[in-house]
Amino acid sequence: MMKFFVLAASVAAANTAVTSATVTLGSYEAGTESVNTVAFTTVVALVAGDTITITYPAGYTVPTQAAEGIASTGFTGAAATGDTALKAAVDKTGIIVTITLPVGVTAAATTALTVQLTKVKNPTTPGAADINIKTTRDLTDAPASVTITSSITGTLADTKPCKTEDQTLEVAEKICLPTSECKGNPLKCAPKNGAFSYGFTMLAVLAAFVL
Repeated sequence: MMKFFVLAASVAAANTAVTSATVTLGSYEAGTESVNTVAFTTVVALVAGDTITITYPAGYTVPTQAAEGIASTGFTGAAATGDTALKAAVDKTGIIVTITLPVGVTAAATTALTVQLTKVKNPTTPGAADINIKTTRDLTDAPASVTITSSITGTLADTKPCKTEDQTLEVAEKICLPTSECKGNPLKCAPKNGAFSYGFTMLAVLAAFVL
C-alpha cells in the first residue's frame, strides 16, 4: 500500500507545469538577435541530470553558441555560477534548447530560476507566439507569450536637415516644412533634427506633435 501512494505522488508531479514562465528579449524587433532571459519557478525540485527544455516557435533561430556558458540564477551548486555555468544542446531544427544540470547542481522546489541564451534571432515576421518551458520534473509545457514587432530605423536628414524651431522633416519628400503643416497629420513629419526611429505605433513622433 505504501508503494502505491508513492507511485501516485510521482505521477501527479510529472503532470505539473512550472509557474511564472516568462521570456524577456533584449530586442523585440523582427529579424534581430539578442540575449533571451528565460525565467520560471519550479514546482518540483531538480537534481543533477535533470533537464530544462525551452521550445521556441517556428521562425526563431537559436545558434549552437547560445547554449555555451549559460548565465543563470537560482540554482544551487558551484557549477551553476560563472561564465561556463550550464551548457545545453540545441536540436537540429534550431528551436529546441535542452539544458542538463551537471553534477553538483540542483534547484529546490518552488524556486525562481533564470537562464540566459545569447544571439537568439527573432522571426522576420511580426506577431505573438508562445515559447514553452518545461523540466524533467514538471513535464507540462508552460507557455510564455512574446510579441515580435516591426521597426524601421533610419535617418531622413541626408538631404536637407531641419535646424530651425519652426521646421520639421517631411517623411516622404525629405524636405523641411513648417511645423504647422504637421499638426493635422503628426505621422507625416519627423522631429526637427531629422533623425528618428519609427515602428507600428510611432509613439515618439506622436508625442512630439500632438502635444
